[in-house]
Amino acid sequence: MEKGRNYLTLNESEKRLFSSSASRPCVFISHKKEDADFARHLSDYVMERGINVYFDENDPILAKEHKSPDEVVNAIKKGLEKSTHMIIVLSKKTLESNWVPWEVGFASAKDKEYRLLRLNDVFGEIPEFYKVAKILNDYDDLNKYLASMKKTQTNNQISNDEVVRMKNLLERLDRLKKVYPY
Repeated sequence: MEKGRNYLTLNESEKRLFSSSASRPCVFISHKKEDADFARHLSDYVMERGINVYFDENDPILAKEHKSPDEVVNAIKKGLEKSTHMIIVLSKKTLESNWVPWEVGFASAKDKEYRLLRLNDVFGEIPEFYKVAKILNDYDDLNKYLASMKKTQTNNQISNDEVVRMKNLLERLDRLKKVYPY
């Protein structure tokens, strides 16, 4: 099985092929910064199953020491727009987050499919806006969800030869743009 990739590690030609579609699912990992270790593990776990991810730690804009709120918002928007799905790491810390609810609202407005991965430290009621998402209670639920993405990807997948052909065409177009700028 081919391992998934992080959108932010791709070159420009690959990014054009890395479209948000059911044939190439990409999961946005939403989490509170204090849960970064678990979110990193989740990101790796999803990629090991052949599904692409957007994970904020790999975003050069978000990795900068000094960034404006506009830069943060635009980076998150871009990550969500390139993603087809979102998994929210729901922890006790997440319930205190300002950014995670914003990401949920943005994803919802863009009709992104999202799930809550509820960690063991969350008990009782959760805020109403989270209740519209299906909850992944354990790795079995997570694996079923990822398998459903893979099934959709497999059903809609284009051949590897076609991907190589399209990549070569885009690289040639890039070279032509340098010779014949608009």
